[in-house]
Amino acid sequence: MEQKHEVLRIWAESLYDHQDVRLRSHNRVRNLIRRKLLDLGFKPEKKKKKEEDVPEGSEWDDKKLIKLLKEAEKKKLLSEADHSFLTKSLELAQNEHQVEKDYEKELRPLIEAEPIWMEWLQYVNGISTRNTTRLLKHFGYCERFDTISKLWAYSGLKVQDGHAVMRKKGELLGYNLKIKTAMVGVIGDCLIKSNKSYKKRIYDTYKKRIQARGCCEKKHSKHKGKMCKDYPGHSARMAQRKMVKIFLAHYWLKCRELKGLETRGPYAVDKMKHTTNIKPFYDKQPDKQ
Repeated sequence: MEQKHEVLRIWAESLYDHQDVRLRSHNRVRNLIRRKLLDLGFKPEKKKKKEEDVPEGSEWDDKKLIKLLKEAEKKKLLSEADHSFLTKSLELAQNEHQVEKDYEKELRPLIEAEPIWMEWLQYVNGISTRNTTRLLKHFGYCERFDTISKLWAYSGLKVQDGHAVMRKKGELLGYNLKIKTAMVGVIGDCLIKSNKSYKKRIYDTYKKRIQARGCCEKKHSKHKGKMCKDYPGHSARMAQRKMVKIFLAHYWLKCRELKGLETRGPYAVDKMKHTTNIKPFYDKQPDKQ
């Protein structure tokens, strides 16, 4: 079993090494295309949606780049040579994705044989074998974390003096920034896009509570001085963080139960005597053996 987990860890690290190279390469090509087209006066239209659903720069998403190049060529903003060079650069960056797929193909049967996948994660919409790889790579079965709060702290999600811990200039981080990005930015996005239990029961509910009370009284100069409660992007990020913390608490609980390790309830239930204890969600019913 230990040898299997070592193979899984090595392949997972190789997968994300290749992903990192692909993303860096793709970002360089995208920025080159963006600068080139903007310098020529070409600006793509941005679809009008809810403010929190449209991140800044989304009109330059990877999937839209080839289409944008074709539009620019039709408007005769690009020469044939420029169009050919930019298109080829984009294709080369996209081809790097195949190596990731090869690693993912080898990892899939290993992940599908893992107890945490078989017992729970396969029944959670938004958590794929690839996201399960992320969780196992970073946390294993939570053997190192005897409390939920230690897992949150390691992931950059702990609370200090009632507020989320923020990065400060000149101070060392007390957590792994890459893990925080993987949990909140990647797994959090996947859970929201799935539009199932974690999104509806945690994200949506908490977001409404924040918007009803206002998250703080500070003004945001980058957004025309609006108050936080009037700026949905702020409450969306807070709700996403909350949702990921609940999901990780459930992951901690299920992992340690499967390994026969000691578990305890959330701090609010055990110490503060709250009565609400949110149990792990299942979007699909487990197969009856």
